[in-house]
Amino acid sequence: MSRTRSNSPAPFGRKKLYPSSPSYSSSSFGNGRIVPRSSPASVSSHYFGNVRPAPPSRGSLGGVKVPVGFLSAEELLADEGSRSGDSISVTVRFRPLSEREYQRGDEIAWYADGERIARNEYNPASSYAYDKVFGPSTSSQVVYDVAARPVVKQAMEGINGTVFAYGVTSSGKTHTMHGDQNSPGIIPLAIKDVFSIIQDTPGMEFLLRVSYLEIYNEVINDLLDPTGQNLRVREDDQ
Repeated sequence: MSRTRSNSPAPFGRKKLYPSSPSYSSSSFGNGRIVPRSSPASVSSHYFGNVRPAPPSRGSLGGVKVPVGFLSAEELLADEGSRSGDSISVTVRFRPLSEREYQRGDEIAWYADGERIARNEYNPASSYAYDKVFGPSTSSQVVYDVAARPVVKQAMEGINGTVFAYGVTSSGKTHTMHGDQNSPGIIPLAIKDVFSIIQDTPGMEFLLRVSYLEIYNEVINDLLDPTGQNLRVREDDQ
């Protein structure tokens, strides 16, 4: 999740918004079973960290200096034809400034350039390519249809899958994953789809199990069982 450029030019003198201490929440789907979970956990990774490495000899592109070891957004899109059957899809959803941020004088640092590229407002040469970039007016239903529904569909066909949201605090992870009554997020929309698929497949028997966990600072809380708090994290030998 990230922020986008407003329709009107940002006033001068405002503070720029930059990411810090990202976290994530996820939902896992497997073998006809859906297992949603919300797992906020501090990590130390760059805000736009999903880029593909390039040969270390690279230095510049079209007169614009490009960091050694990384492809530009345009090159990533041009190189896409050589890739097929990727098992991971990365999408970005921008949100507008909140009223509090606007009143505080914050301004936009990144914006959506088309449907595939995120670009820096103050350094246009700095950009990242993704499978899909959603603007601030995109509904959660559209985000689900593009980014999550294929995973749910494959899970119901026996292929394990995970959908997770990654971003800084207040970037919109909960809104995207959970939503509210007026705008349901990925988890409720996925559950609705799962039951619709079961109902439309009378000739097949399904076993549906759900767990709902919170993982924070290596501590697990079972959100469906009030007694399941401060559970220990155990490692699987496999």
